[in-house]
Amino acid sequence: MDKFYRNLFKRSWKISWRYKWLWIFGFFATFLGNGTFYESVIRSFTNMSEGRSIFYTLRQYSSSSLFNVFSWTKLMDILQQDTSAFTLAIFSLLVVFVIFVAFLILAIVSQVGLIKSAVNFDQNKKINFRQAFSAGIEKFWPVLGLNFFMRAVLMGLVLAIALIVSLIAYGSALLASLLYIIAVVLLLVIAIIIYFLIIYSTAYIVLRQKKVFESIKAAWQLFRKNILLNLEIGFIVFIINMLVGVIAVIASVFILSPFILLYLLMVLMSINAGLGILGVIIIILFGSILILTGAWFTTFYVNVWSLLFEELELKGGKSKLFRLYERMRGRKVAKKKA
Repeated sequence: MDKFYRNLFKRSWKISWRYKWLWIFGFFATFLGNGTFYESVIRSFTNMSEGRSIFYTLRQYSSSSLFNVFSWTKLMDILQQDTSAFTLAIFSLLVVFVIFVAFLILAIVSQVGLIKSAVNFDQNKKINFRQAFSAGIEKFWPVLGLNFFMRAVLMGLVLAIALIVSLIAYGSALLASLLYIIAVVLLLVIAIIIYFLIIYSTAYIVLRQKKVFESIKAAWQLFRKNILLNLEIGFIVFIINMLVGVIAVIASVFILSPFILLYLLMVLMSINAGLGILGVIIIILFGSILILTGAWFTTFYVNVWSLLFEELELKGGKSKLFRLYERMRGRKVAKKKA
């Protein structure tokens, strides 16, 4: 990692650590992550690799996911059997829906607030929580539309690839395995591209006042010009993410070790008084540590991508591997001349 990378991560670290109120945004912005979605994608292709068609995968999701909860037939059965239970079920669904919408709104607003704050602080411009939140409200609809559109595109591509593979490979285990590998590689490439397009498109909407499709076009141009650099930064962020996760777990165990030892002693000595309360305290403290760590890391990596966007837009950049190649080539030219 040369000075460009070190400087980028150093500035991002400084902002995320100095302005801890950004962690509030970081906590909610975490919910825009794609981990669950990509897990379901891999699961879909795993089913196909085992000889199951895309229709089996769709049936599996329809019978085991939230589609089951919204089954009109089941709701009608509940209504006929118990009116109070039906009312409670509808009320529960409404509460879940309201919570989902609230978290979605706060996640979008928080992401915008983080991007705006990161660039302002990096440029020594003042911004407070209220101003950052207002910026998030202002850009809520275009950023929401962008996220829905890009995820719909990704989902459409996943279903199209899955359908093609399941139809071609039907009845042939060897062909199914080969197509499965090709499909997964292709899907990962598409997912990576869309991930960067969402990052840079959001930055164009927030920082350059572009519309949704204009931002996607500009984001594609920026990504295409800096593919290797983006992949290098992404890999570094991924490694940092892994390290932060491991460190957070180790730190949690170390901090909570007195409580854990006390809990184990109480269990061995068959002391039940206060055991449940102590267990709840351990869980709350452990969850708090992980939540704070996740909120900080989200703040940090959004800072990284926001500052990188500004660098590439204003000054451009070169990947580390490309610069190493240029140096090696320059040395060879120098040796020939000597």
